[in-house]
Amino acid sequence: MKNTANLLFSKYKTFICCIMAALAVITACNFNILEPYDFITWILFFMLILFNRKTDLKQPDYWKPCLGFSLLFSVLFVFGRYVFLNYDSASVNILALCFSPKALFYVIGTASLLYPLFCHLLPGLCRYLPAADPCMGRYKAGWVFIFCFIVIFAAYMPYFLNEFPGALSSDSYSNLNFAFANTGHLRDHYPLLYQILMSIPLKLGMYLFDDINGAVACASIFQMLLMAGIFAGSVVFLYRRKIPNFIAVLALIYYALLPVHGYYSVTMWKDIPFSCFVLLLVMEMIRLVERKGCLRGKDYVSFALLSLLTLFFRNNAIYAYFVIILFTLLLFRQHRKTFAVTFLSVLVLFYGIKGPVFDLLQVEKSSSAEYIGIPLQQIGRMAFKGIKFTEEQEELIDELIPVETLAQAYNPKVSDGIKFNDAFDIDQFNAHKADYLKLWLELVIAHPATAIEAYLVSTVGYWYPSFDYWCVVQDITPDKYDLVQHSYIGDSKLYSHLSNKSIPLLNMEWSISLCFFLLLILGWTARRRNGWIGILPYIPLLGIWLTMMAASPVFGEYRYVYAAFTSLPVLFFPACTSISAGKCTAGAKIPRKRLPHRQ
Repeated sequence: MKNTANLLFSKYKTFICCIMAALAVITACNFNILEPYDFITWILFFMLILFNRKTDLKQPDYWKPCLGFSLLFSVLFVFGRYVFLNYDSASVNILALCFSPKALFYVIGTASLLYPLFCHLLPGLCRYLPAADPCMGRYKAGWVFIFCFIVIFAAYMPYFLNEFPGALSSDSYSNLNFAFANTGHLRDHYPLLYQILMSIPLKLGMYLFDDINGAVACASIFQMLLMAGIFAGSVVFLYRRKIPNFIAVLALIYYALLPVHGYYSVTMWKDIPFSCFVLLLVMEMIRLVERKGCLRGKDYVSFALLSLLTLFFRNNAIYAYFVIILFTLLLFRQHRKTFAVTFLSVLVLFYGIKGPVFDLLQVEKSSSAEYIGIPLQQIGRMAFKGIKFTEEQEELIDELIPVETLAQAYNPKVSDGIKFNDAFDIDQFNAHKADYLKLWLELVIAHPATAIEAYLVSTVGYWYPSFDYWCVVQDITPDKYDLVQHSYIGDSKLYSHLSNKSIPLLNMEWSISLCFFLLLILGWTARRRNGWIGILPYIPLLGIWLTMMAASPVFGEYRYVYAAFTSLPVLFFPACTSISAGKCTAGAKIPRKRLPHRQ
């Protein structure tokens, strides 16, 4: 049977390739990506046929994952397009569009384009092994770090000079209030440890310059130094693992020249240092995999310290950490007891400080409304679409926020319109959480299509590859502080072009979904190369993505998942090398064979 299928496929391969190319081009034309009567479209059509003919479409060892990834990406693209184009419509049934025959055709057409690409990509990744380089290890790691640090910091300096003293949104002013307002009232809405950290350069700048602009400039330089140091350390991390030098150079270019890092180096957001600390945690988890056979006490201590650092720099990081706990205990079976003690210690310290210590210091904790954004959006979309509630349901909703106000306040992009509305009574919710949980379940069961639609809209930016939303700020949101932004490099059109996604290929850096899809492929490759233990370094990013999919207040906020972009170069390493093969030595390094120097 199998031989017969192979013979038929070989006999009609040209016909199959033509059909696949036609489906792909028709789909692209219907999505307005190509023009039906354009000469370029016909050239691309024939090029696709030739490309498919040259591709081994059968791929005996890889056809299943190739087909799986192709269909997954196609579904995300087609469904996401319908969701994104109709998210603000009260009359369109998005689910009906997603499951229409036309959508099925588009999924098949997109998969017809992607399947041959994956037939080249996946086998290439799995078979790729960086060749030994005679120049590997020629330079001392310390000098490599200094060089990378200087290059990265210098690359960020134009952004600092263009946006002096820095870029601040409304979220940023919590740091200035903490450092200079002297209210004596501590709040953990923005992580307290982050506010304490940023208050150091802010107060130093105020002491040196006696000016709020100088204080913010000092904070911007501090963050530039922090990012340059951690990114340079990640390049050295790769360099020490005996990879070819060109890979380390590519990582350096990625951190130094990718515009998002430059913009974020001078933006005062908690998500930026958090994402850098996640990178440190990812590197530590790679070390744990490398040292699996001979883990020592200091390995657990460093892992615990980095865990606490990430947990205290984002309030919802604890949910991602539970995902890390689950996978670590499953994958490190022989060290399960020691890791259980480590995780227990981390959780005791975290909840001990967040609970009794914060209560003792009278720290105001973050509002519970921060964690119910998606349920609020689901009920809000029901009101927005004119769904009739029962008298009992409407009465319960009215006690929280009037239904008419709910319908008007609903914003499909962000949940702030509801949870921060003047009519929204958070005390009522806190006093009757069980009743509102029951109400939410009743409404989801009664109106599943609208509930699913609202969920897809509320998370579309995290799974739709072509999602478009703002990612950076380049100015200062007005506030009570007399901050004045000034550019010291004159015309800043170049920097505005770098952020408006107008540069082909480079604009892929702004796609959240594309980054996570790439991480999924790398994780699959790492598992195939290293076994299940190889996926462990990817788990922190999986946890962050799942947290956003469960409780994101925005339908696609780039900075919330910036950690995926800071960690991306390092996560190529587990996918391209065997990091857990064999027994490790006392040094816990797994050296690669090196070619002898030429005479």
